[in-house]
Amino acid sequence: MADSDGVDNNSALPTGSLSPPNTIKIHIKFSGRTIPLTIPPDSTVRIVKSLLQPLTNVLIRGQKLIFKGKVLIDAMNLDQLKILDGAKIMLIASEGLHQGG
Repeated sequence: MADSDGVDNNSALPTGSLSPPNTIKIHIKFSGRTIPLTIPPDSTVRIVKSLLQPLTNVLIRGQKLIFKGKVLIDAMNLDQLKILDGAKIMLIASEGLHQGG
């Protein structure tokens, strides 16, 4: 049944206020494994690298992310780069730029 603002309060589908934030799931290929990340599509490449650092032990400056044959620029947003839900991105680590441990 719709209330005075036209919203169907009895719908089986979640409403906008109940659904999770707008996110996409991307898959990072690194060293023979796949790392799933769920992030907002307006995240920058730099944010993706910062999330990958603790998971890979590769410093941000040592990470090179490649999507469809192109190296991704830190300042660009994923949506600007047309990186959509389910995208596969390759991570290349520069020699000598791993964290100590």
